Amino acid sequence: GYISSCFISVTGSRNIIRHNSVIDYRGAGIALQDGADNVVSGNLVYRTFGPCIWVFSAAIEAGGNIIRYNDFFSDNIGTSFGWDDEWYDDINEWERVSGQSDNFDANPRCIAPLEEDLQITIDSPSIDAGDPDDARDPDGTRADVGALYFHQRDIDVQVVDLQFEPISAGEAANDFFTIFNTGGTPLTITGFSWTENVHPFFTMEGDEPFEIAPDSEYRVYVYFAPEEVGDWNAWFVLESDDPDEGEIVIS
Repeated sequence: GYISSCFISVTGSRNIIRHNSVIDYRGAGIALQDGADNVVSGNLVYRTFGPCIWVFSAAIEAGGNIIRYNDFFSDNIGTSFGWDDEWYDDINEWERVSGQSDNFDANPRCIAPLEEDLQITIDSPSIDAGDPDDARDPDGTRADVGALYFHQRDIDVQVVDLQFEPISAGEAANDFFTIFNTGGTPLTITGFSWTENVHPFFTMEGDEPFEIAPDSEYRVYVYFAPEEVGDWNAWFVLESDDPDEGEIVIS
């Protein structure tokens, strides 16, 4: 995808216009001039001075063009949509006439659109609003609309292998690992459990889920307190609402 202050004009057939951000152009945002079987999907078009999307008669006659999962919004002169030689100010009416679907016209909540910073923020309706069949964003969530995705909750664990030095029965030792939330929304830890029923390891965390704030960390102390001599092994299972790393095993 690209960030552009000029409109995207499409000619010919079988073009794919996907995950671009268009801002503040003195005309239409995306224009399908002609051609068949073009795909316009996952684009953010903001603050145009003409229709956010305009499909010309040659493209209509060619047929097969798909326009879905786009956010078309203009808060300067009002949002409009072109189909042939008609302009519409209601996206539902435009979709009814054009036969398109799944587009929306909501303020994308960009950081600084007047400065052409189109990074969407935590409350943007463009988050997780792209085509569900598109490749997922790097944080493992459904594709966002526009060229710049918003990085949501994302777990990272610093240590995945804890080893304790030998101690006598009745003594105790501890070590720790750190859970990082490197994303921009809270990460919920939903479960702490052990794979073995009998073992001398424990943590202080209870059964209740808890959150780790964005760009924050949480330290978990693991205690080793054997009551008898032996070799002990156990695997600790950390569960969370991370979209693509919902379970991490620590040994």
